[in-house]
Amino acid sequence: MKALMKTDKNIHGQLCLREVPEPSLTDDHSVKIKVHSAGICGTDVKILNGEHWCNAPVILGHEFSGVVTDIGDKVINVKIGDRVVAETGKQICGNCFYCNTNKSLMCDQRLSIGYGVDGAFAEYLVMRDTIVHKIPENISLEEAALCEPTANAVHACCDRTSVKPGDFVVVIGPGPIGLLCAQVAKALGAQVIIVGIDQDTSRLELAKRIGIDGVNSQKQDLPELVKTLSEGKGCDIVIEASGAKSVVSTAMDIVRKGGTIVQVGLIDGKPEFDYSWLALREITITGSFGHNWICWERALKLMSLNRINIKDMISDQFSLADWEKAFEIASSSRGMKVLFHPGK
Repeated sequence: MKALMKTDKNIHGQLCLREVPEPSLTDDHSVKIKVHSAGICGTDVKILNGEHWCNAPVILGHEFSGVVTDIGDKVINVKIGDRVVAETGKQICGNCFYCNTNKSLMCDQRLSIGYGVDGAFAEYLVMRDTIVHKIPENISLEEAALCEPTANAVHACCDRTSVKPGDFVVVIGPGPIGLLCAQVAKALGAQVIIVGIDQDTSRLELAKRIGIDGVNSQKQDLPELVKTLSEGKGCDIVIEASGAKSVVSTAMDIVRKGGTIVQVGLIDGKPEFDYSWLALREITITGSFGHNWICWERALKLMSLNRINIKDMISDQFSLADWEKAFEIASSSRGMKVLFHPGK
């Protein structure tokens, strides 16, 4: 089968399209899936650039959808022919504190598809049955490929904070995860604005088309705007999805006393801000990474109810043979979500 692999973890580039053996079931709880669609994530771009760890040589890709083609003898939750998505933590210990408290993505022995073990930029992959979810009938396979980042957004909005009807939420960073967080927050009943800069013009226009008010912070005074919209108190929740160091202090400026900042974007380096504000203003800063079973089911439910617009976020689609052009678009601000169709 065809597969897109990172061949050397320490070298910029070093991606190549190879013919590799088709995987087989590994045990009675294995599910073999023919990949239909797989999304390029920011993590994939960082792996390409040598900026993120990977267990090379390894097949990239962790956002995907597909169809079950084979199952182990003890698999009961899916059958051959089912349309499915799967969580990313393929290998975990199953016995540690985190595995036993529904936080297996924190397991020290976790290996995720796409960088720890072979992933979804291939025609087939094999997953364990306990992390495979069936796709509702009214969700396309292209849309379902983005269930993973949608589940991340659900985790940020529902688990790491608790967005409620009437909350004022500011999302910083109009990339894919920012737009998904904004949509989840709005679906939960919050008033939401999403913030970008000049280079994000097309993404802010997309936000408007899918019902999220966008703000260019290089053309508008964000703290003053937030004050006006909140009658002077500040927003209830900031979801920081840009990964820019300078934005953390901006988040501190606009969140209200007793408010919450959820850090979703991965920041390079150490941000600087006034730590005394955490005590004096009783601000909570919390991180958000990954998802769990419930987040995936919630994500699929929101998608099936059309509360999340995935279709308009898919900007480009390619075969694996066109991977260089796909990664070029995914690395720029021109594209939003870029999909591969490995079977083509």
